[in-house]
Amino acid sequence: MTSFSYVPLQMATYFGFIVSTISFLIGIYMLYRKIFLDIPLVGYASLIVSLFFLGGVILLVLGVIGEYIGRIYTEVQNRPLYIIKEETG
Repeated sequence: MTSFSYVPLQMATYFGFIVSTISFLIGIYMLYRKIFLDIPLVGYASLIVSLFFLGGVILLVLGVIGEYIGRIYTEVQNRPLYIIKEETG
């Protein structure tokens, strides 16, 4: 399944992007609450958001590196780009 498809590698990239984007938006929301609404932040909330953001960025980078390695693996296999059904002449 994994040797013929880039989908698992692309899923890691997309999941990393989604996690880092959501945690970035939650971090912006927490700053908005603190600055404009003067609601005190709980100490562990900022720690959790920063942890999820860094985890998402790491997963995003690993997915991109995995896609490069997957493409290199495909080139190394020396598979033809197409299969000839029948030969004429």
